[in-house]
Amino acid sequence: MITDTETKHLQQLLEQDRAWVLRARWVRWLREGRASDTVPISQMVHDDRIAACAWLRQQRHALHETIHGGRRAPDGWVTGLPLYEGLRVD
Repeated sequence: MITDTETKHLQQLLEQDRAWVLRARWVRWLREGRASDTVPISQMVHDDRIAACAWLRQQRHALHETIHGGRRAPDGWVTGLPLYEGLRVD
């Protein structure tokens, strides 16, 4: 079960467009929310940005349920997030 603090950190991540959390730091970042556990999106390679967008799309329902409740994310929810926009590669 995710705590209120972890939910807050997750929501903060999704609502910004400058940083991503790498897989190896994810659990610690969720618990503590330290900026030192993030990597600037501008320093990520193209493939990592594509993979992060794919992960967000795959996890959209679970992410939405964690933050807002409900079983399914509305259409377009994840692609409208500032984080997704920041990660997107054209």
